[in-house]
Amino acid sequence: MRTTLVAILLSFGWASILPAQRIEGSPFPSIGDTSDGARPLAILEPALNQVDESWLIGGGLLGGAAAGFAGMYSGAMLLEDDCEYCAIIGGAYGLVAGVSSGIPLGVHLSNCGRGNLLPSLLASLAIGGVGLGVAIAADEPAVMLGVPVLQLASAILIERKTGREGH
Repeated sequence: MRTTLVAILLSFGWASILPAQRIEGSPFPSIGDTSDGARPLAILEPALNQVDESWLIGGGLLGGAAAGFAGMYSGAMLLEDDCEYCAIIGGAYGLVAGVSSGIPLGVHLSNCGRGNLLPSLLASLAIGGVGLGVAIAADEPAVMLGVPVLQLASAILIERKTGREGH
C-alpha cells in the first residue's frame, strides 16, 4: 500500500511534499583536499606517470615482432604467384615495413599514448628505408641488423621528447 502511495505521489509531481533526509558533505575526503595540512597528490603526479624505459623497450620489441611477422606474411602472400622467389622478396619487404611501423607503435602504447606517434613513425620508416637501400646497394644484408636498434632508440627518444605530463 505504501509503495502504491509513493508511486502515485511521484507520478503527479507531488514528491516535494515528501520528507527527505539531507546529507551534509561527504564522509570521504577528496584527493585534492588539503584541509588537514597534507600535500595534494597532484604534486606527485608527474613522477607517478613516468614509464620506465624497460617497459618502452619491451613494448617496442613486442610491437616490432608482431607487426614484423604480420608484414612478412602479408608481403609473401601478395607476391607469391608472381614468380618463383617473389614470396621471399615480398616477405622481406613486408618484414621491414612491419617492424618499422610496429616498433614506434609498441613504444607509444607502452608509454600510455603520451607522446606523438606520427614523428616517431615517420622517423622509423625513414630509418628502415635507408637501411634497406644501403643493404641493397652494398649487397650486404647484415646492414639490416642495426636498423631495429636505431628505430627503437629513435622511437623512445621521440616519445619522451613529445610526451605530455599526465594523461
